[in-house]
Amino acid sequence: MIRMRPRTRKSFVAATVVAVALTVALIVNLSVPVHRGNDGGDVFARGVMDVAVEPGPLSFAVAGDDTTGLYWEVVRRFAADHGLQLRVKVVADIDEALALLRLGGCDMVAAGLPHTWVLRREFRLSRRLHTSHPLLVCNAGLRPQVTTPYDLGGRTVTLPAGSSYAVRLANLHSETGDTVKVRIEPKVTAYQLICRADADTAVMTVAGDRLVAMAADSCDNIAWFEIGFEQNVSFATARGATALGDSLDTWLARMEEDAAYRRLCSGYLGGEVVR
Repeated sequence: MIRMRPRTRKSFVAATVVAVALTVALIVNLSVPVHRGNDGGDVFARGVMDVAVEPGPLSFAVAGDDTTGLYWEVVRRFAADHGLQLRVKVVADIDEALALLRLGGCDMVAAGLPHTWVLRREFRLSRRLHTSHPLLVCNAGLRPQVTTPYDLGGRTVTLPAGSSYAVRLANLHSETGDTVKVRIEPKVTAYQLICRADADTAVMTVAGDRLVAMAADSCDNIAWFEIGFEQNVSFATARGATALGDSLDTWLARMEEDAAYRRLCSGYLGGEVVR
């Protein structure tokens, strides 16, 4: 069933709109990472950790002197606790982030990556940060015509390059017995596609419920319905970067018992879309 949500954090999400334009100028340690091979190199020996992030209200946003985003906060705290200099690379889409990690251009992808077999067979996914449900997001003007996955037959769903939800849409094709067309668009984020759906009845996309909840605060004309099961969401490191992956998992386990960390997560994830 399609759900709609009133706006509650409009000013926060509005800050994200200017994030892409301001990011490069405001990240002091931004640089082109040195190739380090498929083992990630020794991050702790170097004392520097290169991290790929994508712009968005849940991941990384800059407005004035303020940098926000849950994933940014998590990776910033991890680096500080381990005495690492953090260098940030803002990417255009998840595909670019994973390509950097694959080729040794960064040490970690600090994005909300769902636990799928496609990602797990190539990268090491961290201990879960939170859970998420995949939602089909469309313009509210389509509400009479599109209310369940069975209404997607013959329609086109646009995804950012690197989105794991392409597999879910392929499964829907088999489950519904009808054609669900998928259009992959490079150099765009899931958040940007949600904003497009807000203004255009021709645009439909799939995103995690936590991101949709935040986008709904400033996107007046979107509606959604659930199209998949709850998934664990994690960061990614190279499979060969054992020390980094182990340290991240150990730190995340410890943070689950930390009151300040729990308050941080609750501030970003407290609002539920799917109940």
